[in-house]
Amino acid sequence: MADIESGGSVSSYSNPFSDIPKYTKIIAAVLAVFYAFGVVFPQSCNYLALVPGYTFPPHFFLWNVITNTYFHFSLFDMISSVVVTLIFGKYLENVWGPKEYFKFIFIVNSIASVITFFIMIFCYYATHIDKYLFPPVNWSRGVNEGEDNLHGVASFSAAVIGFVVALKQLQPDTEISSLSVLGLRIKHLPALLLFIQIILWLGTGSITILYPLSGFIVSWVYLRWFQYRDGTKGDQSADFSFSSFFPEKLQPVVTAITNTLCFCTRSSPRTTIPGSSFQGSILQTDSKEAERRREKALQALDARLSEIKQPPKSSLSVDTQREVK
Repeated sequence: MADIESGGSVSSYSNPFSDIPKYTKIIAAVLAVFYAFGVVFPQSCNYLALVPGYTFPPHFFLWNVITNTYFHFSLFDMISSVVVTLIFGKYLENVWGPKEYFKFIFIVNSIASVITFFIMIFCYYATHIDKYLFPPVNWSRGVNEGEDNLHGVASFSAAVIGFVVALKQLQPDTEISSLSVLGLRIKHLPALLLFIQIILWLGTGSITILYPLSGFIVSWVYLRWFQYRDGTKGDQSADFSFSSFFPEKLQPVVTAITNTLCFCTRSSPRTTIPGSSFQGSILQTDSKEAERRREKALQALDARLSEIKQPPKSSLSVDTQREVK
């Protein structure tokens, strides 16, 4: 990964835009095509962006709950999404494989979009403000006024926050060399991106804040409880607990709150026994489990990279070997 160091050595990704795997290219191309289509046909936002008033009858544009997460109104937002996909998505596809990679993006984007949809519906019935049903296109950028015939909100930020959540799981202690002065590591990226999104929301009031917030929760829940990898379901390690996304000084408070609410703390009963003699061994086991997953991820990545770089055997050499035999 570009500008990233792990364990004091530079990662295999000296050039983040080389050897881009298939599905990462497809996702990046879809983002670019959707944006170009929206520029050429401005009215397409009414069909591809999320417009709750059009999702309901009599229109029944049910597909906009899915397509809005790949649509962009801003060139800068589209380019940012493509760059993040090419850099982070490249790593995840090589580690997980194309099927799991595409599945992760689809699940995170779709569920985050459905959550956004229902929140907008709730806000409409609570306030009777029409813009929750027919949001002006400029609302995505925090502006309430816009053309009367153009509506919709859209964002790929759910998948973007999902990428960094997954990277935190796989390489939490990896240092970003370009920001080494700040001591910034991969495990800090989810909280940093959410903080930036919240600051932007405070300044603009953009409804799109729902995408990264929902994407963060959905991606963590999926990776924590549902993803199958290496014959196991989910990741119960302490390094990937909900409180681990917060600064260390806040983690005890977050842990106490989540334990009280019985949220985000599903674990083995042994891990919840305060003062137990097993507590130290359990924490050590969690740490070993996280380290094992990281080692397997690196092994899978190295194997895929070696397959990509290995030249295919020519048919001529195969025929020659058969003749010799």
